[in-house]
Amino acid sequence: MRSTLRRAGLFACLSVLFSLSAQVLAEGMVSQTREFHFTKISPPAPLSFDPFDTQGGTRTLSKVVLSIAGISHLLPLSSGNWPEDVETGLYCKVNEDLSFPKSPCNYEFLSELSLAFPFGLTALASVPSNYGEAPILQPGEGVALDVIEDLSGSVESTSPIALIFFSGPNPIPASLSGSGPLSVSSNLSSVWVGNPGWDGIITLTYHFND
Repeated sequence: MRSTLRRAGLFACLSVLFSLSAQVLAEGMVSQTREFHFTKISPPAPLSFDPFDTQGGTRTLSKVVLSIAGISHLLPLSSGNWPEDVETGLYCKVNEDLSFPKSPCNYEFLSELSLAFPFGLTALASVPSNYGEAPILQPGEGVALDVIEDLSGSVESTSPIALIFFSGPNPIPASLSGSGPLSVSSNLSSVWVGNPGWDGIITLTYHFND
């Protein structure tokens, strides 16, 4: 539930800021945005950005800035033996045959998102190692853990190759990929691990001289 509310809040705020797919931000700057929603099971669709418009040679691109803002989280699986009514991406349960309470699991979550262009420019957004531990539970009890973290990153380039590439005239292709390794440690417990997912917005900003 927390991941759903957090995701809704993220896009409610960002939709106000990025209501237009391409907009003039200030003199000498123009920006465009792309949303992304994908999981490890369902990879993202190819992305494409509009090239910089030189307006017949009256403007010269001077810098390109890429930024990523979003969340990385674990989603519950919709098939298999996923526990009923568990809406988060990690569920840990103490074995029923124990005679003492214990914490059923602890975990480490590290996630990274990469946006790459054919000529070598890459923007990375990452989540530092996030450690968590389930509370002490009685035998047979389980707990649903909401593993979700903000991620952000940016890169800028003034390289001649990048400026030529982004100056068109063709659409700019890009590929998006994510990695979300989760290490779970458990003893005398059962663990269910969901599907890593990524949601957010990419902003491409062109800086130019008239």
